[in-house]
Amino acid sequence: MSKKFSQFVEFHVIGRILDNGQKLEMDGLSSKPDTGRLSRNEFVRRLKSLHFTCFPYIKNYYELSPSGTLLDAIAWEKPIIASRLPIFEKLFSRFGDIGYLYENEAEFSQIIEKIIKEADVARYRKQVMSIREVKCSRTTKSLACTYRGLYEKVNMR
Repeated sequence: MSKKFSQFVEFHVIGRILDNGQKLEMDGLSSKPDTGRLSRNEFVRRLKSLHFTCFPYIKNYYELSPSGTLLDAIAWEKPIIASRLPIFEKLFSRFGDIGYLYENEAEFSQIIEKIIKEADVARYRKQVMSIREVKCSRTTKSLACTYRGLYEKVNMR
């Protein structure tokens, strides 16, 4: 996608990648992963510059794992483009259009092409507003209501 639409799209890895000996294809990346940890300020600076955050997560690892990167995307109100996994499907189900879900690499490419060709600014703004709702649901006040409800259910037994 970065070759086909070089004037319109860039892909960046923000953060580091652990060397597990696996050879990864990174030619299409505008910025490669770092070898060491980024400072929080540098991480946030880079994240703020993005329009979307991509989560090409693999089911057998992330099916039961939390994602700090997802929490950062929510905190900085970045719509997501993600593998169709339960963690993302639940967010879409609860909050609506917060970005795009895909099944495979071909569908990911179709989504990127659609975003470029349609440039639907109104939809993007709606996605940001929906991500903002996710963010609001994570505030202390919102979570306290949820926790109080759980506490009351447990203590009523």
